[in-house]
Amino acid sequence: MNPTATGRVWPPAALRHWLANGLALTLCSYFLAREHAQLQSVFIALVLIPWLLSLPWRGVRFRWSDPADLLILLVPLWLASAVLWSVDSDPREWRRFASFALYTVCVLMVPRVLLTWFPRREKELLQFLSVAAVVGAIIALGAYFHRFGLQLPRMEPEGLLHRPIRAAMLYGAVTVVLMWLLLRAETPMHAGFYSVAMMPPLAIVLLSKSRGPLAALLIVSAWMIWRHGRGDRRWLWPVAMAGLAFAVLAGTTDLLPRLFSRDLLFISYRDEIWDSVLSAISADPWFGTGVSSRNDVMVDSGMVFSHSHNFVLSTWRFSGLVGVVLLLTQLGLALFGGYKGERGNRGVWSALLLFGVLCLSTNGSYPLSRPVEAWFVYWLPIGFLLAYRVLPSTPRHTQ
Repeated sequence: MNPTATGRVWPPAALRHWLANGLALTLCSYFLAREHAQLQSVFIALVLIPWLLSLPWRGVRFRWSDPADLLILLVPLWLASAVLWSVDSDPREWRRFASFALYTVCVLMVPRVLLTWFPRREKELLQFLSVAAVVGAIIALGAYFHRFGLQLPRMEPEGLLHRPIRAAMLYGAVTVVLMWLLLRAETPMHAGFYSVAMMPPLAIVLLSKSRGPLAALLIVSAWMIWRHGRGDRRWLWPVAMAGLAFAVLAGTTDLLPRLFSRDLLFISYRDEIWDSVLSAISADPWFGTGVSSRNDVMVDSGMVFSHSHNFVLSTWRFSGLVGVVLLLTQLGLALFGGYKGERGNRGVWSALLLFGVLCLSTNGSYPLSRPVEAWFVYWLPIGFLLAYRVLPSTPRHTQ
């Protein structure tokens, strides 16, 4: 247990490696697990437990005077406390949302732990994650074409990502990561590898025919090229391949009718869903109706939906305007810190968070939950961006 330069003490090496490697394996499990229960078990065993065991050493910085650090605790606690004024409130629900709050604090703090103990592993984490995701994408595409041939119906992968929009969100996030690695590639060989690796996850995004993640991917890719790739033509090849794939799918499948059916803004009953949610919000705009496991939305036509399809409206509905202010303040601090800083890999986490916000604005639910796809594109990027706020400009710790 060696003291750090700030006088803090590192936990034992075995515990540090348990947590660092556990985070990588948990992220890879998003693409390999068969159901959410398996993913949750992996997270608890490989991330939550070692993080809790490391707390007595206080080996990372936490500034109580920094609003961003306080929000790491306040946001999950407030979102969880909304269960107390729900009509379905009971001890079982209290335990459920208390565990969700603990999970969220953990996933917000673990990036700080990783960057403090293993500052050079951040890029390795992104590369390892990308390889696992590409392998998962190739397996999913193989099963898809083996079953359907060239009929090209809407893709619904088996396992955890059985819903098209889940698959599009996660593989779209991987495409964002690979685009970032491409723009930062040090050699033409690395750039070529990332360009080729980008194709399988991008194919799943297109075959899912989910307009929300596809639109988010287009917006974020354009932003990344404008901010980080101006004067660099390495992105032309994958963009051209993506355009060709889109043209082929548009000409041979129902991709265009599915993307452009009904009004582009009010799509898939979202106008009715949001009207119903706003009506519920008007009943108690300050503190919300309280959250529980039963959060269905019934629209005027009689249809019932499982969530609000917008993470901000869902937060407002259940935890009130107070919850929305806390959530958006934390989001704003993370995005601002990512935009103004170029150190490390802030750019990829900013892009990933922007992608997640766009996706969750059309298909998001209450942000406090067990490990789901929203963690990958929302809480994890926020954790890394907030970690950069408190770390020294030059990492002092070595592996």
